[in-house]
Amino acid sequence: MGTGSLAEFFGVDKVDFKLMNPQDALRRTAHLVIDVQTVFVHHRRRGNEITEHVADRIAELTPTFKDAGVKPYWIYYGRSRLWPRRLDLPGFYKVNPDNDPVVRKHHDSAFKGSDIHQILQRDGVQNLLVSGFNTSACVRKTVLSALKMKYNVCVLEDMTENGPAPVCAAYTLRELEKKGATVADSARVLDYIKTMACA
Repeated sequence: MGTGSLAEFFGVDKVDFKLMNPQDALRRTAHLVIDVQTVFVHHRRRGNEITEHVADRIAELTPTFKDAGVKPYWIYYGRSRLWPRRLDLPGFYKVNPDNDPVVRKHHDSAFKGSDIHQILQRDGVQNLLVSGFNTSACVRKTVLSALKMKYNVCVLEDMTENGPAPVCAAYTLRELEKKGATVADSARVLDYIKTMACA
C-alpha cells in the first residue's frame, strides 16, 4: 500500500504537508482496539498461538501510537442475550487501558449496541485506525459500519488476526480495501504519523 493512500486517509497533502494541517489530522484520528480479551486471544480459549503473538504486538505498539498522538479507544465484547457466559468485565489480555476510554459492545460491530459513535463525535474524531480480533468477524463488521458512517478507516494489518477461524484474515483485508478502507502495516503508519507530527 502506497503513501498516497495514507495521505488520503489522514486528509493531508502527500507532497507538501504545509498545504494542510497535519496536527489537526492527528487530533481527528483515533485507534479502535477491538476485543483484545483473553476469551478471544488465548490458545486455550478461542484463540491460538498466532492470536497471542498479535495481541503481544498490540500491547507493545498501542502505547507507541498513543505517544505519537493517536488516542486508543478500547472496545470489548460484553454480555448479551446471544452470549451464554457472563462477560460484564473486559478480561483484557496483556493490555492495560489505564485512563483511556473503554467501551462495551453487545454486537460484532462496535457501532451497534454501544455509544462509541457518540464518543468519537464528541471528541472530533473522523479517522480510525483499527486493530484487534477477529479480523473476519468483529473487526470486519466494525470497519464496514464505520465506512457507512463516513469515517476514514485504516486497518492495521499486522495488528489483527482470525485465530482458528476458517476464513483467512488476508481475504477479509482485501475485501475491506475494496469497500474503501485503507490497509497498512503498523510500522508504515507510525512512520507517516511521525512525519506529520514534525511537519
